[in-house]
Amino acid sequence: MLPDFMVNTYRQYKADTNAIATWLANTAKKCGFSSDILTASASAAKIPSAPSAFVPTRKQRMRQAQRAAKAGPKSKYIIAVKDFVALAHCIASYKPPVNVTAEFAATLDRAIAVRKEHAAFYSGFSDEEKAKDESDQGHIHFIGILEEVQAILRPLMSVEVLKCCTAFHTRSESPTSGNLGPIHNLFQSLVIEEPSNDFLPPSGLATAETSKSKEPEYEVEHIHELEEVFLAIYGLFRDLNHLRTFISRTWAEYNVGSIDLIAASVATNTAIDFARHMEEEFAKAFSEYADARKVINLLYVAQCVICGEDPMYKQHPDDCMNFKMYDAGCSAFLPTFILLSSFAGVLEVHSTPIMKPGFYGNYDASSDRKAKSPRDKFLEDKIILLEALPDFFLIAKGTQNSIPGEDEFTRGLRMFFKDKTISLWLAFAAQIFLDINHSLREDVGGALVELQLTGKNIEATLNENFAYHEKLSIENWPKSNDRALLDIRDRINAFVKVDPIANAKRLLGVRGDVPSKPFLLYERHPLLCGLMTFSLKALFQETGIAFANAWGSILYASHIYNATCREKFIEKDWIDMEMAISLHGTEKFFVGDRPRAIDEYFKRYCLSMGYSAANFAKNKRKGLPIVSKAGPRGLGDLSPVSQMFKDRFCHPNYRTVRVDMTAEDVQRILDKAVIDNYDSNDDKTSGRPNRGQPELPIENIPKEHTQLHKQWEQYHLCTPVQLLCSLRDAIQQEVFELTFDHFRLHRMCWSLLRMIKEKLDDDLKRLYGPGYIEREDQLPFVVGYILMTATNTKSVAGLLLPKKNGEVTSELLRKAAEEVRSMIDSGAGGLCLKFMRESWGMNIECEFD
Repeated sequence: MLPDFMVNTYRQYKADTNAIATWLANTAKKCGFSSDILTASASAAKIPSAPSAFVPTRKQRMRQAQRAAKAGPKSKYIIAVKDFVALAHCIASYKPPVNVTAEFAATLDRAIAVRKEHAAFYSGFSDEEKAKDESDQGHIHFIGILEEVQAILRPLMSVEVLKCCTAFHTRSESPTSGNLGPIHNLFQSLVIEEPSNDFLPPSGLATAETSKSKEPEYEVEHIHELEEVFLAIYGLFRDLNHLRTFISRTWAEYNVGSIDLIAASVATNTAIDFARHMEEEFAKAFSEYADARKVINLLYVAQCVICGEDPMYKQHPDDCMNFKMYDAGCSAFLPTFILLSSFAGVLEVHSTPIMKPGFYGNYDASSDRKAKSPRDKFLEDKIILLEALPDFFLIAKGTQNSIPGEDEFTRGLRMFFKDKTISLWLAFAAQIFLDINHSLREDVGGALVELQLTGKNIEATLNENFAYHEKLSIENWPKSNDRALLDIRDRINAFVKVDPIANAKRLLGVRGDVPSKPFLLYERHPLLCGLMTFSLKALFQETGIAFANAWGSILYASHIYNATCREKFIEKDWIDMEMAISLHGTEKFFVGDRPRAIDEYFKRYCLSMGYSAANFAKNKRKGLPIVSKAGPRGLGDLSPVSQMFKDRFCHPNYRTVRVDMTAEDVQRILDKAVIDNYDSNDDKTSGRPNRGQPELPIENIPKEHTQLHKQWEQYHLCTPVQLLCSLRDAIQQEVFELTFDHFRLHRMCWSLLRMIKEKLDDDLKRLYGPGYIEREDQLPFVVGYILMTATNTKSVAGLLLPKKNGEVTSELLRKAAEEVRSMIDSGAGGLCLKFMRESWGMNIECEFD
């Protein structure tokens, strides 16, 4: 089921029609209309409910519950469609004139537009299907009533409202509006919707604002059961095709370098998740039509009838469909359903299907797909999909539950190989698999190259780390902890450096006389490559931060760097450290803003070490030192949006395998996506295609708030594609964070601390005695001794040894600065940035305050 805050076509339409009924009835009663005909109903119509209210905080939930308890349950009424016109006339004749709001006008526009599109869809159903309905004129009649209501109330609409209505009609015109003409695809004119003033949720989509109203709510009478089903089918496929359009555009942007592979892949997989939720919701509401074959054929046949084509017509005897209606069939996911069905026919127990390359012909990715005939397009899809399905089968049989970064299509095929059941969302996912190939064509193998590059770079830095610490250990990171690092390396060896298909063939004893290209499945499955890349980078980031925290290297090296900078002992930036501070925030490094005075340097260092701020209180009594309850500070997790998917793609065998979005998740996504969002849409500055998100001139709203952010703040509602756009942009913002090499920076920091200790060893022994540190793993304490030497503090009980005399000098800090300067001048201070540019191919420009 889709979460309550997500609005799809069917939910929106049902809420719109009920909102129209509610506004008409309540407004007409205020104008003197008799309420006798508005009879209360004991049971509401049996239709799936619209999304419920979302209240984001506990206090708001409590307040809403208190209001509801005080006000009592809202009355629900059923209103007949035939009464709409009478209600509208009553409102129109009232003096003084009633103001028709922009919200009501937009709601009415949407309901009419959806009904008109559905009218074309409904007209294509067979007479046998229509015969099941009590009246095949019901939907046509309803359109007429809604349009009459609109005409009656139009004189009451302001000029501004009428302009909004005109703009809405201009944007929402479709081939199913007005003259039907030769339609070949009911959804061919779908566009990606962006947040705008048109998104004004009706009362049926309850929000924190609308829940305050005590006026009774009305629902439109429920007359035609079959019409309701057909409307839901239409809405379902409309939403699925909307997702398909979004995904195709996303991969086209990836192909020109505007979107990272990880961002495109996570957004695409989430879209497939949404498709599964949509089908589940539809099947729960209309169980009689839960069979994918049935609804696919209904849609396909309807479009054939609209165009005057025979769905059973075959130009050639071996045709699987009427290829004149190929595009319409694609919008119903018929071709992929046919191909999956044909593969199901060769699945046998204890047998492994093998496809000889070229059996159906050779796929030429360099050819122009747009110039191909529908039959040739289908043949191309047949080659791509049926050559890949045996490899998917081997993946499923050769691994237990899943592989790291396994995508939803691969997971769905695992179930399909077991029970041969083809769900609608699986047919949709198969079409997405093909669409990605069509979007990338000759460049489809680029995702595999990126996956292998990721594996190579991560393995290299891990091997360097193992070599660096071969004879160096620390209590906070016992050798057993290296298992997490070895696990990443093992994944790279098992799934990136070696073709898992070849391993699966050996495990299953598949004969080797059928030649196959290594990594062919990966090459044609960029979605899987992208999610595997994500899983490796997410683990790389997680273990890198944990490793650096255990050693304290990055955190405490930042304190000596900051002090030398503020005291003007060095002039150049330590680029890698500045990037780390920028990523994690100064609060994580310095327990606040960067300190700017000698005493503050030392105080912040002590706080980072876990020393309580109470120790520095002027009225503190002598006694044992107070330890902070939070303990020693450390670098925190990065990439909050990516964190939502980490378990799903990094630990699929023993943790949750899917991500069900919550309202808190949406807020997290929007918070991340709004950063520099408008700038990123400026094709003059970013090179990224403008996706048409005009800025709304709303006062007192910061520019960085996207329109969806403002929409969410006001209504706590969004459409699937709106959320996916923001999710894609949010992940894009986190790609740098996922790629940053904390291991490399740790090694540089530890080497720096080691050089500083060697340079100042005699001075520190003179000031604090030969036992100031006893082991190399205590190197972070060197920073504390240097900073304490520059202050009047003589001792910090429980943390550092006391001074042997009262000497106060910054000379040690100056000498330490020489080592920092030498490191920066050698270029070692920018190695992380250098490798991200040269080894990862990332175009990064750094500017620091």
